Amino acid sequence: MLGVDPATVARRWQRLEAEGLAWVHAAVNTDVDQDLVRAWVEVRVAGVQVDKVAGQLAAEPNVLSLRLTAGERELLALLANVDLDEMAQFVGTHIAAIDGVRSTRTHLITEAPITGADWRLNVLKPDERAAMEAGSTPVLGRRARLDAADAAIATELERDGRAGVTEIAERAGLGISTVRRRLPGLLSSGTLMVHCDVSRQVSGYPVSAVYFASVPAVHLEKVTSSLRTLPGLRLCSIVAGPDNLVLDVWLESLRDVHQLENFVSKRLKSLDVRIADRAVTLRTYKHHGRVLDVEGRAVIQ
Repeated sequence: MLGVDPATVARRWQRLEAEGLAWVHAAVNTDVDQDLVRAWVEVRVAGVQVDKVAGQLAAEPNVLSLRLTAGERELLALLANVDLDEMAQFVGTHIAAIDGVRSTRTHLITEAPITGADWRLNVLKPDERAAMEAGSTPVLGRRARLDAADAAIATELERDGRAGVTEIAERAGLGISTVRRRLPGLLSSGTLMVHCDVSRQVSGYPVSAVYFASVPAVHLEKVTSSLRTLPGLRLCSIVAGPDNLVLDVWLESLRDVHQLENFVSKRLKSLDVRIADRAVTLRTYKHHGRVLDVEGRAVIQ
């Protein structure tokens, strides 16, 4: 399909993965596992403590993404907890007790109409992309909350989306037959979605920004539908808070921060979209569950 022999592809992939420039991971599908509670959490930190606080938060498995930002908050985290009580405990007790944390503000996610699974680097031709995606669309089904064995399998695939059955079983403490029996169902049902991600620094989109927007509830569906064609949009979250829309966007340059805001405001003017705040990422500590180094490369876990 790419006009390159398999040995060359394997060799190049091994180099990309070893250098932390690209990696494969799995994530629990929010459309299937609707019991999980997710939230954007702003963390205000005393300046000299930022790295230490970020290191502690990045080590937490329920912290999916973590970044240092310019603006009103030092750290912005994306969390996933099993329920509201656990979310309240983690934010209100655990994070608040970390030395250096001054305050937090939580934006509960009620829906994520656009996720990282929808993002494309746009380097494949349409026919190449169609061939790549042929037969890969899962049949989504409503599932009960993941049990302990399913969660253990998910954890290992979040660490390495290309791990084999034997490796998953050994690291998760499960029998090989258990993993072999459960894994196909987790993937075919769409409960687990496998993604290939890339370091932002080599993606052609070196700048990352998060926008907090306010949209009349009656227009939310139209707005999110219109945003699907927005270049660089990695995540669109509908949240419960003073601003009800959070956009996570990758951009080609700092100049694009306000150009994109101007583009959105003009394009969606009739739908009363208002950008209330924006935060440019200074450093990403964690991205989609993967810890990154200061150069934005994935750290081998």
